[in-house]
Amino acid sequence: MKTIDILLIIFAILFIIFIITVPQTDSVNNINNQINNSSNELISFNLEINPSTGYHWEVSNETEGVKLVSQEFVSSTNNSEIVGAGGVDHFVFKKDGTNKPYKIILNKISPSGNIEDNYTKQSIN
Repeated sequence: MKTIDILLIIFAILFIIFIITVPQTDSVNNINNQINNSSNELISFNLEINPSTGYHWEVSNETEGVKLVSQEFVSSTNNSEIVGAGGVDHFVFKKDGTNKPYKIILNKISPSGNIEDNYTKQSIN
């Protein structure tokens, strides 16, 4: 075999090993450290995710007092050509009223459609 063929095979094997060893659930244990309330009306935060695993975050029907403004995936790498890179989903919610309590529930959905994890943020009113 040519050297290039061998290198391609090695690269493919390493890539497969990397994909297999990436955790299938992203931790939300320390997510409270990532919360940023940028104003009285907007609530924004990030949740770790790797879309290449088939997992994604969805807003639960139990969410109250807020409306989703935007949800955008931001890669953890600056190189957009890297396939399979993880990152964060950046969420922005707008409060329905300044004095109303709110509750945000996001479900982490597996590739099979099951809820594998969830995240809750709510006001203390």
